[in-house]
Amino acid sequence: MALTIPRRPAWTRSMTAHEIEQQENMSFLEWRRDIATMEQDNITLAITPFEKNVDIWRQLWRVIEKCDLLLQIVDARNPYFFYSADLEKYIGEVGKGNKEFILLVNKSDYLSPELIAHWSEYFTEKGVKHIFFSALKEQEIIDSHEMDEIGEEDEDSDDSDNDA
Repeated sequence: MALTIPRRPAWTRSMTAHEIEQQENMSFLEWRRDIATMEQDNITLAITPFEKNVDIWRQLWRVIEKCDLLLQIVDARNPYFFYSADLEKYIGEVGKGNKEFILLVNKSDYLSPELIAHWSEYFTEKGVKHIFFSALKEQEIIDSHEMDEIGEEDEDSDDSDNDA
């Protein structure tokens, strides 16, 4: 049994906030029962307190409903472990094809070029739009630009010293 994310139950604008909240709570409790059964059957499976909190899921549901582009960030050291295919599926269900999902593989500087190629091929075969990102590489770019600017400032101040 695959780990799924809870679905927000259908609602209409004519429903009161209380009615929507009740439906969400009931749907969430059903999901929690399924998760509790999974936890019983698999001692290595651990659900965090955040995942057991309906308010966290409510926030996610509303973000998914309101956004056109959703980005899931996973750690490059084990992208498959962190990637939620069910989240991508749910985004497609909510968006009816009008929402874009992108998987951002973070900390890609930890990967060799061969591993980047492997993961890129894997996600491409699965039809998952993905990009690799490294904050370290971005920081190096920022730092090099700052050093260039400092060098330019030094050159400017040298020129002004000669004018005096």
